[in-house]
Amino acid sequence: MGAEVILPLEVLSGEEAWILFSDEAGISNDTSNLVPIAKEVANECKGLPIALVSVARALKHKSKPLWDDALLQLKRSMPTNIPGFLKDVYRPLELSYSHLEGNEAQNLFLLCSLFREDSNICIEDLVRYGIGLTIFNGIKNLREGRNRTHALIEILKDRFLLVDGDRKGYVKVHDVVRDFAILIASKNEHRFLVNFDKILEDWRWTDTLRDSYEHYTHMSLFSGSDFKILPAALGKLTNLRLLDLTDCQNLQVIEQGVFAGMVQLEELNLTNSYAAWEVYEGNKKNSADLTELELLLNLKSLSISIANTKECNTVDYLAVTADAYTPSSGVFPTLETLHLREIPNMKEICHGPLPAKSFGELQYLHLQALNGLRHLCSGPTPNLSLSNLKSIYIYECRNLVSLFSTCVAESMVQLEELDVGDCQMMNKVFFHEERKDNVTNSNLEFPKLNKLVLRCLHTVTSFCIKIDRISFPQLMVLKMEDLPRFKGFCPAKSSQLSAVGRNTDLQILFNKKVASPRIKMLKLRMLDEMSKVFSQQGFFRELEFLEVDACQGLSSLFSPSVARDLVKLKELRIRNGRRLTGLIEKENKAEMNTYYTVTFCSSKTPGIIIFHQLEYLEVDACDCLEVLFSPLVAQGLVKLKELRIRNCKRLVEVIEKEDEQVQMNNGPTLFPQLKYLELLNVPNMTSFWHTNYEIKIPSLRHVTIDTNILVAVQLKKIAKHAVQSKPRKLFLEELV
Repeated sequence: MGAEVILPLEVLSGEEAWILFSDEAGISNDTSNLVPIAKEVANECKGLPIALVSVARALKHKSKPLWDDALLQLKRSMPTNIPGFLKDVYRPLELSYSHLEGNEAQNLFLLCSLFREDSNICIEDLVRYGIGLTIFNGIKNLREGRNRTHALIEILKDRFLLVDGDRKGYVKVHDVVRDFAILIASKNEHRFLVNFDKILEDWRWTDTLRDSYEHYTHMSLFSGSDFKILPAALGKLTNLRLLDLTDCQNLQVIEQGVFAGMVQLEELNLTNSYAAWEVYEGNKKNSADLTELELLLNLKSLSISIANTKECNTVDYLAVTADAYTPSSGVFPTLETLHLREIPNMKEICHGPLPAKSFGELQYLHLQALNGLRHLCSGPTPNLSLSNLKSIYIYECRNLVSLFSTCVAESMVQLEELDVGDCQMMNKVFFHEERKDNVTNSNLEFPKLNKLVLRCLHTVTSFCIKIDRISFPQLMVLKMEDLPRFKGFCPAKSSQLSAVGRNTDLQILFNKKVASPRIKMLKLRMLDEMSKVFSQQGFFRELEFLEVDACQGLSSLFSPSVARDLVKLKELRIRNGRRLTGLIEKENKAEMNTYYTVTFCSSKTPGIIIFHQLEYLEVDACDCLEVLFSPLVAQGLVKLKELRIRNCKRLVEVIEKEDEQVQMNNGPTLFPQLKYLELLNVPNMTSFWHTNYEIKIPSLRHVTIDTNILVAVQLKKIAKHAVQSKPRKLFLEELV
């Protein structure tokens, strides 16, 4: 509303709500006999500060009968007689409600009030009810209805009339806000206002459908329904857009011709339901067969199970686009979700060139266990545009060599998730194909991709080829596991590699060709070809979690400049670094290609303050490490809470011996928030820190150690100081 800063007023916890309420109502726990009833009244305010204050002030110095009456009104959602409640609580809500533009948002808000108190409201239910009740204006199909519902929900959230639910895809209405909505609805003639205190316990099909059913647009039979027969009379529902029969496990017969009249049907869901489809072979049939689905020309979403899938073993292609069979409207032009699983002999999704508009509405592509699949499409794909595709999930397609061309990848402007794994023959994710217009584009961008997962791709060498630069501006999660031959996202040509040699920017995972400035989580495992992870600073300021496991080509992880840029790193896990001799490279330009042989960060590099947000550090099976921290680096780890060191056979001490020229700014206090310390299988360790200081780790609570007695004695002294400074339970295990 023009404010520079909006601070949402969150609901209070039970204890906080009672403190506020009792203070405003003048209630004392020690003296007042109103405490029990007052706590009940406070609980009915559900932590909403404005309600707590308003009700408390209205009941201050009032007798118990007035308290009892107020509690009754709050429980019945009609607190009209509580002094000041309408003015102080409902008026601000009424202001937000009345300023909603148009009736759609208001009606959707009132619809939400019909759900039970404190319930999670499924957004998909709101879509169906909203369309069925004609709340939305000017929509032509279910997709438009979904988009409108999500847009209105965002408006209601901005006005604080709705909040996010406990699960993704759900919203909630605060109880006090719900009471206000019910009050508003009771004053107006809203045709969908009902009393949810009475539940429809039993509902059965009549032998024939009433004529008035013909205008129905949605029908849902929810989980637990015991219908056994779906009658052909349902075919009278000529305006039906959605038929949801999810979890109707007792459904045994879908009568022949039931789909004949459903000419407007857009979505049919038989998940975990009817599966006894008949295969039509010219014989008399009793139930519906799959050929009847061909009559549903407007169908956009289909979810079915087929009990007898023996015929699928011979399926080679999902579609054939030979000249004689090429559809003028394209292949699956309105399909939104494609999920194929366990069709062993399928060779291609589409055989032949794809016409324009093919898969134009596709949003979700899920392929699994298609072992015969070598290509998604065999013909050229210059006309293929996947501009609506949001998610790609491809696993266990063992003969698949690549996904799409880089030309098709350019069209994936809506792609949010890409997850590929267990494709043993894949050598690149995107292959090169000449553009139809002969224009060469050397840059590739995935503007909305936020999650990228590549797993168990043993022959993949690159993400794409013949691309000079690739950009992931919104990428937040990157997981790359078991890619032993991966050389880079867009590696150089072999001629370039031979000209400049192996130890160059070309063998770095995030080199100058790759831009991903918003990554928060990075997991790397078994990338043996990588000599470095990062090459430049400025791109990883948002990184919070980093795990590097069994990347045998790495001898270090960061340059000093990159290390300084990791200002938000909270969790660092390093495992199986057999060649890892240091976390940080030398900063000396003359020695940029060498690394420290004994320590993660040398104290001889003054001014480096790194990892000051780090809370968890794990180092496991790094056999070449002799020292973990310099004193200066250790001093900067002010938020470290958990340190685990295991199986580092050459480790001598955790903090290297202090340099005479280095002065500790904070004296002997280290790791002020460290609570858990673990040292296991470090046989050559002689001390935690070889220093003249008496080490103090004030928050230490749990130490696990199996190393020699000298280290154990030193840690006992540290632990003793911790217990004396702040009495806490401490466990010290000496396994010597």
